[in-house]
Amino acid sequence: MPEAPKTPRKSPRKKATTRAPAKKRATPRKRAAKAPAAVVAAPPAPPTAEQIASRAYQLWQSGGQDPVANWLSAETELAARC
Repeated sequence: MPEAPKTPRKSPRKKATTRAPAKKRATPRKRAAKAPAAVVAAPPAPPTAEQIASRAYQLWQSGGQDPVANWLSAETELAARC
């Protein structure tokens, strides 16, 4: 049998685009500014033993008789301020 004539294979080509080239901007685009992270204040620190002792001493000087009651009152007052 005679051979069929071979046709050359064409390599696949990308289609030509007819899109116009992009124009250059006069000024470059600015990126959107990121919103600053929310600043969250740290919760106030609880009163120190020294602060409580100082306030309890002031309460004692003003006529407080019970040292435990003075301490608890001082602790409550100072905690309420924070």
